[in-house]
Amino acid sequence: MPPLPATAFVPDRALLSRSPGETRVALLRGDTLLELHLFRDCRPGSGDCLWGRVLSRLPGAALIDIGAAEPAFLPSEDMPGNAIPPSGQRVLVQVVQEPRHGKGAKVSGRISVTGPLLAYTPMRGGVSLSSKIVDKATRSRLQDWGRRALAGDEGVVLRTQATTAPEAALEAELRLARQRWDTLQTQGERPLPLAQALQGRRVDEVLCDGRDAVRQARLARPDLTEVIVAAKVADLFSSAGLDEEIEGLLAPMVPLPGGGAVHIQATAALTAIDVDAGPLKPEEANRLAVAEIARQIRLRALAGMIVIDFVAPRRDVFTAKKALAQDLRQALSADPVPVQVLGVSALGLVELRRDRLRPPLADLMLAPAAPAPLPEAVALAALHRAVRMGLSMPGRWPRLRASAAVAGLLDGPLRPARQEAEATLGGPLGLEVVAGAAPGWVDVGYV
Repeated sequence: MPPLPATAFVPDRALLSRSPGETRVALLRGDTLLELHLFRDCRPGSGDCLWGRVLSRLPGAALIDIGAAEPAFLPSEDMPGNAIPPSGQRVLVQVVQEPRHGKGAKVSGRISVTGPLLAYTPMRGGVSLSSKIVDKATRSRLQDWGRRALAGDEGVVLRTQATTAPEAALEAELRLARQRWDTLQTQGERPLPLAQALQGRRVDEVLCDGRDAVRQARLARPDLTEVIVAAKVADLFSSAGLDEEIEGLLAPMVPLPGGGAVHIQATAALTAIDVDAGPLKPEEANRLAVAEIARQIRLRALAGMIVIDFVAPRRDVFTAKKALAQDLRQALSADPVPVQVLGVSALGLVELRRDRLRPPLADLMLAPAAPAPLPEAVALAALHRAVRMGLSMPGRWPRLRASAAVAGLLDGPLRPARQEAEATLGGPLGLEVVAGAAPGWVDVGYV
């Protein structure tokens, strides 16, 4: 069966839900969730233009107070003229990478004012075009329009959607971008969530969960006003079954039809993805996994280095994995975030790199988890301590209080080890189960 066409990964519907402190935007193809965007009022977001203050200067960079928990990082090459202002001076910056893992946001002093058709760059001159615009006549026409429309040191980046837009629409958006630039120079600007989520793309329907959400959506994308409507249900995401699906996006395992699975594990260095065929044939498991991996990458906002271990086919492994890399490249071609499928490594892993434009979903929903010791290791360490305590204090008898998990091991698979401890102590070792205790909890004391 051939891979799904790229259009299967292009959203045609958007759901916008506003709740206190947060706006959620879901992009779907029919009833299939393709992207999930979370915007929190308390966090600086990608594209935000903020007035900050230089806290300290570093070699080739500066730390900027933008009102967030951690100072933002501003490289000197991202300032006009590569010049960092002196400490204490106010500076207008734009967030290019959101904060994550306790690190502050990365910001730039080269501001870009974005819209559905173009991005206006008042501090960087010239006409640039999306790499997806490949037709030479179209590129020439748009470059000619840009040269005529711009003045002085202005610049513009034309999006793919500009190829079918009339010049009047391009001129109107450029005028609006200039007005926004004049405004944000005095008060800054936080782009509206729908504009950020769609990134210039059009959809056939935008459902909102209230009048305020409708008003916000129409301000964000006035060109979609006719298709932005209020939903007839109170809880838009719940009614669409998205709350349960979002919970599933936090799980490390994604089931495949027929019994296979995709396992996703993020580390500080990269994200590793493993395909488990289960009862499926390798070719079938890999075919199903390609579409699901492309979807999960976008849904979870995975970024940076990603390595994928597909199931090794029965013959001609390298050629088969090269074909899988090509299928994955096709599945990711509709991804609005730049992504490079680099090919197959010497170890047979498909490697890709995706730009980090927003934090992964797990960073927004899950607290970092410290590694927890195995109950088995905890139980054996408790026996070791109990023996030492009993031998060091003759006349006092040690006892254990433990979680159900640890106690179950000491009464089950580790019963011989407990008996060995009792033989060393010369008597029974008391064990009390503490209901509700964490799986790895144990306390060693005296009777």
